[in-house]
Amino acid sequence: MKKLLFILSVLFSLGASAQTMVYDTTIVKTPLGVITGGAKDSLYIREATTSVNGYMTAEAMTQLSALVNGAPVYPVPNTRTGALYTLVLSDYNKMINMTNGTANTITLPTNLPAGWSCRVTQAAGTITFAAASGVTIRSPYGYRRTQAQYGVVTIVCLGSNIFSLSGNIKQ
Repeated sequence: MKKLLFILSVLFSLGASAQTMVYDTTIVKTPLGVITGGAKDSLYIREATTSVNGYMTAEAMTQLSALVNGAPVYPVPNTRTGALYTLVLSDYNKMINMTNGTANTITLPTNLPAGWSCRVTQAAGTITFAAASGVTIRSPYGYRRTQAQYGVVTIVCLGSNIFSLSGNIKQ
């Protein structure tokens, strides 16, 4: 516990907008953890999905601050203006907002981890959910399109390239 408090005090003394040197960042399912032992200790944050040249991003620092201070961490919106989009690992827990007024297609890719999820909303037009090669999409009645403007669809990776769609969807 003393090591955790020391690490957090160092991180917060640098400020949320500063980049802080880290040795490892990864996606984990627990909000915060410290791995001790060996030559270095590691701090893992659920929202810190990547590091840039060994530095924790400002977004990750802000989310760490919110987690430690007990503030809620809200999904970061990802507004897409094009008609085609393929989901990526960093879309985890985000709201994808498709703003193209015509028909849109979101492709569900391979190799996202089990438990990965996001939400999708449609500002205009419709969204069709397509499966990349080797991907299975499961939904009520096999539906794969948004039902109405501003409806929300939740996408969850069940594992082994299997996704579940729920929400405002139709055939």
